[in-house]
Amino acid sequence: LKAWNRCGLDSVCFQIYVCGAQNPIINYGSCAGGQVLLTDSSGALNSTFAWMHGANSLGNGTSVTIFTPNAGIDSVIQLVQTSNCLDTVFHVVHTGPIWPVLGPDISICPGDTAQISASPGFSNWIWSTNDSTNSVFVNVPQTIGINATDSLGCAASDAVTVYQWTSPSISLGPNLVVCPNPIPPITLSATSGMAGYYWDSGSQNQSIVASQAGQYWVAITDTNGCTASDTIEISTFPVPIVELGNDTMICTGGPFQVLFSTSQPSWSHAWSNGDTASMTMFSTYGNHWLAIIDSNGCSASDSMQILPIQSQSFSLGPDTSICGNAAWSLQLHPDHPVAQSLWSTGASTDTLLVNAFGVFSLAAHDSSGCPFSDSIAILPITPAVFSFGPDRSHCIPFADSLAIPLGFQFPIWSTGDTTNALSVSQVGQYSAMAMDTNGCRASDTILISSILPPNASFSYLISGFTGHFTPVSIGPYSWSWDFGDGTTALDSFPDHVFASPGDFNVCLTVSDLQNGCAATFCDSINIALPNRIPESSPSVFWIAPNPTDGKVNIFCSEHTEGHIYVALFNHLGQLLQSHDWDTHLYRSYPMDLGNLAQGIYQARVSSEGYSKLFTILLRR
Repeated sequence: LKAWNRCGLDSVCFQIYVCGAQNPIINYGSCAGGQVLLTDSSGALNSTFAWMHGANSLGNGTSVTIFTPNAGIDSVIQLVQTSNCLDTVFHVVHTGPIWPVLGPDISICPGDTAQISASPGFSNWIWSTNDSTNSVFVNVPQTIGINATDSLGCAASDAVTVYQWTSPSISLGPNLVVCPNPIPPITLSATSGMAGYYWDSGSQNQSIVASQAGQYWVAITDTNGCTASDTIEISTFPVPIVELGNDTMICTGGPFQVLFSTSQPSWSHAWSNGDTASMTMFSTYGNHWLAIIDSNGCSASDSMQILPIQSQSFSLGPDTSICGNAAWSLQLHPDHPVAQSLWSTGASTDTLLVNAFGVFSLAAHDSSGCPFSDSIAILPITPAVFSFGPDRSHCIPFADSLAIPLGFQFPIWSTGDTTNALSVSQVGQYSAMAMDTNGCRASDTILISSILPPNASFSYLISGFTGHFTPVSIGPYSWSWDFGDGTTALDSFPDHVFASPGDFNVCLTVSDLQNGCAATFCDSINIALPNRIPESSPSVFWIAPNPTDGKVNIFCSEHTEGHIYVALFNHLGQLLQSHDWDTHLYRSYPMDLGNLAQGIYQARVSSEGYSKLFTILLRR
């Protein structure tokens, strides 16, 4: 028996027994996917052979080829020699799988490692990574291949591709610093749409609420099983400190003022009397407090009491605020007569006329000798200002808007309008006055001027179907031409060839590159198709038909005699044809344009002292 298969060529000889003897059964193993060549080697003469696979005939020669498609299939082949009743049974066992099973392609998360193993039954492995074990480990995206053989020498190969998922994105934001006592609730949220969440607190929600300082950590898992984590630190600012001092005892019966101030003028202040400055005056008994907000936005407060000692008191009235840009004067006086008056200015009069800002106080004694005093603060109000900005220039026509800023009311414009915004479409000077929230007035003036647009007009010269265009404005401009036939140009002096006769609305837009102003001018251009030369010419020629589909004739009048030169050009001025025409013999000259493409052509007719150019429109 001679056998071919994937493992190589094997030769085996078998003894064939005669009819009546025990029929031999010969077993032969073959790699799956190979083939086996079975040959009778008995040397029997005058025999007729019949190779059978069950009821199916495989051939009548001395040999037959058997294919082994799959592993595990047992092919029973019988050889019958009909002349002398000899037969032999061959068992061809197909061993070994065709492909090692590596499984389907896989995907891994960044940083993970996948183990890829060959299916059982193989004894030798050669991987594309040069490994020779039955398994390899992969942690980066790649395609892994394998060649393997089993113990019978049967070979197989396979490959698997390892992909890598994208890590999920997670950010709890930057670390936070908040005010203490108490810490406001802070919602921390992880990336939405994840398959799982795990916070260091044990919560498995997407968001948690943090109510104390410390470090917070969350890990997320996406639908691919990949994980990511982030940490945020929440800390607190220092507690702001504010102290108003001890309680104060003051004689009754007369006005008094106690000045309080803080060491942090840049902080936000809210006194119990409504003041918001870093210092204030208290002139009443009772409990007084100050609430502050420091530069970090954290708050604190303190209070103190002013306790009365019974005495006669007076008052200079509440503190007064006056606009700082107005002329003023104020008469200060206590609300009832006092003795031994002494003003902070050194005056000892009952009243005091002031015309400057500041704190003015009056010290006096009552009839019982109990001193008392009062003071009043005349504080300047810095008026708010507004501005329309620098003067403006606009291209004509224009539409502009002037607006009074927020925080102002009761506007009055130089136009008489009283709205917060004024629409402007004309040049000129505009001014407005308005009152801020303190009642102080502010004003501003703006000049709006115009910028003349460039001159967009142009001149042109028409030669046949060609137009030569010249703009009026030359300088730092850009030019945009629209020739009315679907074509445009950006040249300053364009030459344009129209495809057909007719009226065309040619427009030019000129833009000033320095100020952005633009203007457009349009003019109607007529492109005519001349058919004849005026009869006043010394020699008269005309052409027909025009337009033409290929054949055209040039005619001359009866007064035209001599030799004529005819030349045909394309729209680029390239010579296509030239002919000599003897008008003594022929009064017309035919021209054939049949081999030319559709378009515009020019024919020049020339004789001594005369030349005429015709434009021919060729249509299909």
